Amino acid sequence: MLTAWDTYKDKRDKTPAGRQKRDPNNQAQALDALVKTAAKISDIDNSAWTDDEKEAYRAALVNLQTAIESFLNPASALA
Repeated sequence: MLTAWDTYKDKRDKTPAGRQKRDPNNQAQALDALVKTAAKISDIDNSAWTDDEKEAYRAALVNLQTAIESFLNPASALA
């Protein structure tokens, strides 16, 4: 019994605790997140949404587009 407990403790101590945080400055992780986000957006079926829901989603996408444009063109964000 003690051996099984020791084995369990060793395994528990070697596994990372919970979800690992991503480094926002890591280019590969940021690119991966963008690719996954684009796939999720394209998979959305909004045919059952009300006009208000579609408008709220459109407004959120416009905000996202503005943030992307500011990132790509930082000089224009200051103007």
